[in-house]
Amino acid sequence: MRTLSRLVAAALALALTAGALLVAIEIVLAGVGAGPLVVPYDSWYSNGRSTMWDSAVARRAFILVLILGAALLLMGLVRRRPLSLPLSTRHELVGTHVARRGLERSLSRAATSVEGVERATVAASDTRARVLATASRHETGNLKELVTAAVNERLGGLRLAGQPSSDVSVKGMKS
Repeated sequence: MRTLSRLVAAALALALTAGALLVAIEIVLAGVGAGPLVVPYDSWYSNGRSTMWDSAVARRAFILVLILGAALLLMGLVRRRPLSLPLSTRHELVGTHVARRGLERSLSRAATSVEGVERATVAASDTRARVLATASRHETGNLKELVTAAVNERLGGLRLAGQPSSDVSVKGMKS
């Protein structure tokens, strides 16, 4: 979600910059007596003077701006996975953290260290670590219990401040 928010912010900033430059050029051209270059401000002005606030066109424009604003606000309020997770420390003045991606890689290595696991994908947050392990064979047997034990052992050794629970699922290899 961070990538989407950054792309939307970059596109919005680029559009606002281009619009500002275009308005500046139009102002300079109007100052020297030339007509509109791209923005038909003279016809917009006359339409704005004759259009009432309660007309259908104005209502549609207001609704569109409201929807766009609400969408941008919701994108800003969406809870994201943290970039780092705090570790428990003996001293309250010292704050140590582990990077979420580093934790995910560590848990993935712990899961793939179990014999019979070909690969593992991990998505960690401050409350849960979801592990999807792919077995190197069709039958998974007791791999779920073994992977869960390996992941929990690794999580316990890290001494995270809020110990996330592990949610492990194992799928067999496709034929």
